[in-house]
This record gives sequence, structure tokens and C-alpha cells, in this order.
Amino acid sequence: MRRIRTVISPTGHISISGNAGLDLTYRELFQSATTELQQGNPKTDLGVRLIVFGCFWLEAKCNDTLRKLLEHSTKFGIAATALWEHAVERASFHAKFAIVSAFAKSPDQERVKTLKTQMKQVFDLRNRLAHFKDKDVEIAKGTDVHEVVKVLKTLPEADLIKHLKPPRLQTYGNSIAEGVAWLSEVEQQHLPSKAVPRTLH
Repeated sequence: MRRIRTVISPTGHISISGNAGLDLTYRELFQSATTELQQGNPKTDLGVRLIVFGCFWLEAKCNDTLRKLLEHSTKFGIAATALWEHAVERASFHAKFAIVSAFAKSPDQERVKTLKTQMKQVFDLRNRLAHFKDKDVEIAKGTDVHEVVKVLKTLPEADLIKHLKPPRLQTYGNSIAEGVAWLSEVEQQHLPSKAVPRTLH
């Protein structure tokens, strides 16, 4: 077990649970990819790692935050568990992010609106990677046989690859870090005693 949770009930009973702590692994993999990006690594696999593990981290952080907020705001823990398991757990990331944002004690509507747009862009790209949503683009039509070599030497870069390289990749990385930071801020407003891990900026 990498992550242990203890919950003290109103009657003083303590519940202990644990999990694999994969959210910590996702964070580490995202941060590693971000460091490589800052060092000038232009490889496509770096972009894939940054986007995929960044989205995994965002989803894990959002799930963890929302579950804690529900437990904290619901008088009876069993009600929070039922609400999570039967109504919220299978909701989309975007729906959960909106619910967490609704918990903000000082809502910044413009910031939340910007974050929602950024999160949609990041997850759309993640979905293109995860489900191989790529397509062929016509490069040349009816090319003379003598011009084929020239065309092949000047092939344009695929649109999907452009998203996995700077400067777009840096923008996506910043969006992921800002999304995690917002989730942490809202969590801190309700659970100030918990130390929240630092995020990248």
C-alpha cells in the first residue's frame, strides 16, 4: 500500500483503508516528462507521456478531491459513499471538475471558465491518442512519377504530432498543472489541515 487513509467517525471509531497510490505515480511520470520538456527533448513519445499521464493525474486528483469534499460536506459518511458510488464515480471528468469548482468558497468564474476550456483541449488530445483518432490527409494528387521523390522529401508534419511538440505541448502541460492547482486550492478551502503536494507551474 502506497497511500493509507484514516477516517474518524463522530462516535470516535477509526476506519483505515489503503490503495496503490497510482495518483502519485501519475504525478511523478507527468513531472518527469515536464522536466524532459524543459531540457529540450522534442521526441514524440515525451508528448504522449506528458498528455496521457497528465490526464491520468488530473482524473485521479479530481476523483480524490471530490470524494473528500463529499465526505466532508455530508453529515453521515455512508451517504457520501452511496452518493459517490451510485451517482458520481462514473461521471465524466468534466462533470466532476464542475462539481469540485462549485465547492469553491471564492469562485473565480473567469478562471474556472478558462480552466474548463483548457481541460477540454487536453482531454480531447488524450482521447485522440488513446483511441487512435488520427486520419490520413491528402498530400499530393495526380503527381508526376518524376516528382514523387521531391514530394516525399518535403512531407508536412502530421497535425497530431504538432500537438505533441513545443510550443503546444508546453501549453498543455501548463493547463494540466493549473487544473491540479485549482483542485488543490478548493480542497484546501474545506480541508485546510491536509498538506497538498506541490504542482508544476
